[in-house]
Amino acid sequence: MTVPHGVVYPFLRINGVLFWQQNQSNPGSLSFWLANTSELLHFVKQDRDIGAVSIAAQNHLADIIHLAFSLLTTCLQSELAHTMPAFLSPHSG
Repeated sequence: MTVPHGVVYPFLRINGVLFWQQNQSNPGSLSFWLANTSELLHFVKQDRDIGAVSIAAQNHLADIIHLAFSLLTTCLQSELAHTMPAFLSPHSG
């Protein structure tokens, strides 16, 4: 069974928003996308009709969630390193 283009397209748009806008260094925006894409994936997986035909789209959405989490982690570590350098220093004790 093939996935209808209408099922995959919204996930590709989410991916585009994460990458092409200036969201990669904005923790508020990354948190927003992480929370909402996680919830969307949960709803898609729970739906009996959509879940069965959207496995590829679900995998893509899971990759987007992982990317958003990685970007958010990097962003927050950068902010901590800037404001509290000793907090992340491996040499402080």
